[in-house]
Amino acid sequence: MVAKQKEERDSRWVWWREAGSTIRVNGSSVTKDRDAPDFGVALGEKEYTTGKHDVDFLINRSTDNYVYVGFASPDISLEETFCRQSATDHVWYYFGCGYTCALRNGWDDVVSKEVGGVKVPKLNQGSDRVRATLDMDAGEVRFSLFRMDEGRPGWKAMPGKITGVTGPVVAAACLQERCCVAWSPLSFVGFTETDGML
Repeated sequence: MVAKQKEERDSRWVWWREAGSTIRVNGSSVTKDRDAPDFGVALGEKEYTTGKHDVDFLINRSTDNYVYVGFASPDISLEETFCRQSATDHVWYYFGCGYTCALRNGWDDVVSKEVGGVKVPKLNQGSDRVRATLDMDAGEVRFSLFRMDEGRPGWKAMPGKITGVTGPVVAAACLQERCCVAWSPLSFVGFTETDGML
């Protein structure tokens, strides 16, 4: 019985339900290890239809590689970017790379410097942590980054939120260049408080 429980806990599909052809799954982490096709998507195992939920994404990228994290409909394409018109109202995510960072609904910026003049913070190069806080009852998602503030580590809320989220949804990551996304077991405990605002 103990061996069976350990096998189930270590199984890659306890964390991820499916992933694109360029994505390698290893336990709680997914890595894009081939260049073509350009994009690879990984979808979390757990579906959310009601309640409040936190998912902590751990992101590792060598340079300014593009990676998007958030929530998506379970039937979203595994081989295409989140940032396309046909994905609007099917994926809600944080884009922390490139010239203009944003909180997006598919193709559309919801919160960004270009929409409303609100600056969304950029991902750190190397390693970074992003918390996605989903409220399915309100149909919205907010994001936070883990930052050091005067030597005190804590979650800092990004400005704004994405509304109009409809379920069911799953945690989701889209990787363009070679990089790695994982999440922490604490994602399933449900921390909802942030220490401040970015």
